[in-house]
Amino acid sequence: CLFPSPPHSLIWVVHLHPTAMKLGHAVWSRLGRAVTPSARESRMPDLPALAAELEVLPQLERKPWVMLSDARQALEQRLELGTDELMLLLAQWLQQSTGAPAAVGLAHVSNNVYFGPSLDLTTQQMLPEQVLLGSLFSHGEIGLDAYAAPSPPAGESAELLRELATFKRLRWLDASVPVTLGPAADKE
Repeated sequence: CLFPSPPHSLIWVVHLHPTAMKLGHAVWSRLGRAVTPSARESRMPDLPALAAELEVLPQLERKPWVMLSDARQALEQRLELGTDELMLLLAQWLQQSTGAPAAVGLAHVSNNVYFGPSLDLTTQQMLPEQVLLGSLFSHGEIGLDAYAAPSPPAGESAELLRELATFKRLRWLDASVPVTLGPAADKE
């Protein structure tokens, strides 16, 4: 819950639900491998282990909730996936790992990937799109080229995405569709 601490102070303390994502934690160190039953049954690769193998894990852990374009390209090459397919895989991994709605976006200029897990702030839940765009803009980005989520944005999410300078060219990628992994994924 949110409450002033101490009374009559302008400082607010946010108490998060114990399983909720925290803003200061990288998704890579907090989540690890997706462990839900659907993740075990699927061919979901162990993305943190692949990142460690590619020597990009320290970068991913140091830069919370963003994958810089060089790390994205390394994962694409290792998994033999295009950018859209990797984004779908990342969105599925994030949702399976958190057990909550999630979205992933590709920044317009930098081609960095931003993560948007929903956040449970006890008295309020932040939508994946709110978290995604908050991270995007805090890194000086101007918009998204692509957005991967299990369903098209609706309601508040759609309204928020319409505010992007790049909205007219924004692509929605359906993260409910399984990603077909090639033989490179089996090398893990």
